[in-house]
Amino acid sequence: MRRPLAVLLLAVLTFAVMSLAAGCACSADTQEQQMDGPSPVDKGGDKVMSPTLEQFLDASKKTGEFSLFGTMPNGTTYDYTGEFWVDGDLFRFDLYEDDELVRSIMSPDGSTAYFVQYAEEISQPSVASVARYLEEFDEPGESAAEDGIDEETGATRVVYTLQRADTMEGAANPWYVEDITYLVLDDTVIGVISRGAAPEEDGSVGELEVSRRLFSNVEVGADIDPALFELPFPVQDAL
Repeated sequence: MRRPLAVLLLAVLTFAVMSLAAGCACSADTQEQQMDGPSPVDKGGDKVMSPTLEQFLDASKKTGEFSLFGTMPNGTTYDYTGEFWVDGDLFRFDLYEDDELVRSIMSPDGSTAYFVQYAEEISQPSVASVARYLEEFDEPGESAAEDGIDEETGATRVVYTLQRADTMEGAANPWYVEDITYLVLDDTVIGVISRGAAPEEDGSVGELEVSRRLFSNVEVGADIDPALFELPFPVQDAL
């Protein structure tokens, strides 16, 4: 994989894995309601299926499936299904095309992220940090606000407005993140939407890429086999 493709894949995953990342710190009224709601899942605590947003983000271990659809500023779209496993700073995201596993993005050590290419049988280091890929699984900002209803799902939109650019070592451009939005339906987190772009040379930001990930079969607090995070192929530097 060439470096520009790695950056593109970062955009895809970061815009699907980064569409959200927070425990609801919405308004003061919302926070007060959560105090009386379901208890957060303790780090390594009980298993919970179909978790609330708070439970999802408080748990260090989480797994699930997703469908991912994104639109880039030039009109190009991408459409994947996938699975995810997160255990603290260890993670693995599998991406499928037509039911075939084509690549994984994962970190076996919590320090470096890798692209795993199954056709080429290689693992390549990513220019993005582990924290970048896990951004939608950790709180991305200090506060969020409810912003109406998602038309497709009927879920409440919980938006973290970030408006920040993050520099990635080895990448030609930083990555600008406009916002990360969780979708919450019947007290359950069902998806995440993220918006961002690569800034222009003058630092301006044009049309945003939008990535939409809908979750299914989400579980938090369950043990995860450490072997899932092991790289299956030798590491090869990106060209």
